[in-house]
Amino acid sequence: TRKIMICNCNRAMFAAARIYTTWLVIFGAVNDAHSCGENGNAIVKENCKTGTSSRHWDINGSGDPEIQGFATKFGVSPGETVRFKVKTVSDKYRIDIFRLGYYGGLGARKVGTVEPFVKLPQIQPECFTDKATLLYDCGTWEPSAEYNVPSDATSGVYVARLTREDSIPPLQPGAAWRSDYSQLGPEAKFCRPGMDTAPSDPDELIHSYGQQKRSRGENNLRNALHEPRASHIYFVVRSLESDSEVLFQTSDTTWQAYNRYGGSSTYGSYKPAAPRPRCFESSYNRPIENRDYRAINLIFGAEYPAIRFLERNGYDVSYWSGIDTYLHGAKYLKKHKVFLSVGHDEYWSSQQRKNVERARDQDNVHLMFWSGNEVFWKIRWENSKVGEQGEEPRTMVCYKETQEIRKIDPNPDMWTGTFRDSRPINPEGTDPENSLTGQLFTVNAWRNDALIVPRRFARLPIWRNARSVERLLTVDPFVPVNTVTYLGTQPVINSTWVEPWAILKQGVLGHEWDEDIDNGYRPAGMIQMSETTVDNVAYIQDSGSSYDSGSATHHLTLYRANACEQDDQVCKGSDALVFGAGTVQWTWGLDVVHDDANGLISQTENGYNTRLGIDLVGPDRAIQQATINLFAMMGNIQPQTLETGLKPGHPLEADKTFSNWRCEVLNCAFTDDSGVTIDMQVHTKNDGIVAFAEIQIDGVWHPSRPNLEAYIGETNEDPSFGRYWTFTTKGTHCENIYCRFSSDSLQLSNKFGPFLIKKT
Repeated sequence: TRKIMICNCNRAMFAAARIYTTWLVIFGAVNDAHSCGENGNAIVKENCKTGTSSRHWDINGSGDPEIQGFATKFGVSPGETVRFKVKTVSDKYRIDIFRLGYYGGLGARKVGTVEPFVKLPQIQPECFTDKATLLYDCGTWEPSAEYNVPSDATSGVYVARLTREDSIPPLQPGAAWRSDYSQLGPEAKFCRPGMDTAPSDPDELIHSYGQQKRSRGENNLRNALHEPRASHIYFVVRSLESDSEVLFQTSDTTWQAYNRYGGSSTYGSYKPAAPRPRCFESSYNRPIENRDYRAINLIFGAEYPAIRFLERNGYDVSYWSGIDTYLHGAKYLKKHKVFLSVGHDEYWSSQQRKNVERARDQDNVHLMFWSGNEVFWKIRWENSKVGEQGEEPRTMVCYKETQEIRKIDPNPDMWTGTFRDSRPINPEGTDPENSLTGQLFTVNAWRNDALIVPRRFARLPIWRNARSVERLLTVDPFVPVNTVTYLGTQPVINSTWVEPWAILKQGVLGHEWDEDIDNGYRPAGMIQMSETTVDNVAYIQDSGSSYDSGSATHHLTLYRANACEQDDQVCKGSDALVFGAGTVQWTWGLDVVHDDANGLISQTENGYNTRLGIDLVGPDRAIQQATINLFAMMGNIQPQTLETGLKPGHPLEADKTFSNWRCEVLNCAFTDDSGVTIDMQVHTKNDGIVAFAEIQIDGVWHPSRPNLEAYIGETNEDPSFGRYWTFTTKGTHCENIYCRFSSDSLQLSNKFGPFLIKKT
């Protein structure tokens, strides 16, 4: 009989409780002494330059509504000129150009200033509107200023800050005295009895708490903006010929999908008091105002902390847009080791996806999806309806035909619904996103969940040197449930035992997240590296129209693209790895500076001000280390200025005994609901680690689950080595069953079988 060691209470509590690490975060101070020698890559050298405090480059929400603009090209190359079109009542303003990065914690660097080349104030013509599609295209505006991108400019995400220098009174009452030029007017709930509005500019009085601390708001807010009457224009400086190790794609298509400037977004107006239907076409020729109502759907939600982390650690990274992946991916993606999708990367064109899949399958480009709800809506592109025409398309088309339940896009051969929609109305056919990313979106907004790593995953390479996870291996595989102070959603085994787990940062699973779904498109040999189950989430019920309450289970996933297809005959010629975080907010574990820093929607947290904040809990060391490990696993990409406390990752090493491993089906038993449960075992040599196992029935492979109950018998095995697996399905098939498995280095075995098992 297997001897089971009982943990003492302290040990069990440690295994089941959250482990916190205290971080000292100084926003705006230089924390790292990076080397700025000649051997540093372009990112290291760039971040050695003097940064600028966010008081000088951030804005409140979408900024001053009386000075707004956009760039006529979203992606530009060094040596090119980017033009700005600005609508404003101001008779004096300037445009400061900033590059986003780390810069010792300051987060951006001022790279230049330009002045308008037109007479002010500039009266712009009305924007073009299409009543049929609700397109709002401000390409009718005249140019106001331009920025000549230096020939030696470092690739990155750039912000042009339109800063007013006039003294014209604001249009919105109350905006003059509130901190950071807040546009939130008087609120009815604070009105005096018998009055329709609250006082817009309260007097300075003696209050019961002492002299009121107010001098036009600035004394109340210690990090108030230096010049708050301002707004942002976003653009990307890309370098098409760059061979940087990492290529960062911005989620600009999603920014535009949620942008309601002009009245409607692809979700309508977001205004219950003034509802408008969703638009079918979205123009890049307009300002972006997402930060006023959906801050997570803009650069400072989840993409900005990724930029800070990558540049703080000196990764060799360059940047381009989702439009660039569509236009230039076929030619230039192959020059990089890793393609990176970040944040809320929801809207993709068919060609954009094909270019990424080709890079994976033919050019051995590794893919990292630090994103959730990714590759969900299929879009197509058209040229601008008005204004200048160039190589870059400016009109994004998405009819959301999945929600219309009919074909309404006037292009009969193209589909602008969800990729997963399998109904006959889809002329292009179903292609669920998990065949690319390994993940399928299921959990809708708004979520702010922690990520759980049970003990059985602790030996996987992703968690090497992640101490809060590796510590799990120092406790017994199972602990008595009556010794655990907090159970959460962890399953109880045999009514007695529970598996220890580590709880990683709250909010990393959010604001929307995905699942690993067995839908026939799951990549072969894909492994799971965490497991988090959450009840009562807004769960998708169909292809993209209906949601209801449900329970969902999240997994981090990883697969190798050279795995064979279902018939074991067709294999891809690539060796690329694909990581799926399956969550929009993975990067909240990497860096603490972003919008919605306390996990609340900005407008719920403080409707007066949407600014970059600091998550006081700090980053999650395990998530940071896991990310570093993943880069090392993908072409041995290493940081040049690694943060103190983190360790370099290691390339994956194939197990030399893998060819001698085998699996067998042990049992096939009836279940209570007219199904069968199939148990299998993997036999390895030495201490080989089985990361995942699959069962084939009727020619289709299905993911199995670790059979934890098997370890509590007489096996004397540690579940972290992955020997025992189980699969439950409808039907009564116990004939012609095959099995296969993946090692922790993503080696996929041949299939073993067929097995004919007598049902019990």
